[in-house]
Amino acid sequence: MNDESEAPNAEVGSSAAATPARAATSGLARLMLAVGAVLFLATGAMYVAVPAVALDILDIEATSTTEFLLRTQGIAVLFGGLLLLVAIAGRMPAVVLLALAAYLVAASVVDVVAFVQGIAGPATVPAAITRIGLGVLCGAVAVRRNPARSAR
Repeated sequence: MNDESEAPNAEVGSSAAATPARAATSGLARLMLAVGAVLFLATGAMYVAVPAVALDILDIEATSTTEFLLRTQGIAVLFGGLLLLVAIAGRMPAVVLLALAAYLVAASVVDVVAFVQGIAGPATVPAAITRIGLGVLCGAVAVRRNPARSAR
């Protein structure tokens, strides 16, 4: 059942792997992972290379401490982007999409709280809304990929 004729991202033992709907969802899942990977890699690179610019976009004063912390986060975000690239070729994109969705929504909540508390500027809000939308889309694609598990 796990031969080369199955869809590249099909779950092991899946009987629905070759259906057109499954293939379309699989392609959408890979696209979402690729978009996430590009965003993570670009953001991580910016955090590491030019943290003051990233902080300025959010109206946060750049200090040696904030730049250090952002560079540290940048390394983690770069690593996350690399993991997403690996996941595109893997066997569990639904799990990775759910993890990506959770990260995008949680990080956005932190940003909105920072805005409400006056720590971050107004650019935080549209960025958070965009990431929440992307997170919801990732979650929807993950659930759609595996309707049997989502019905439980």
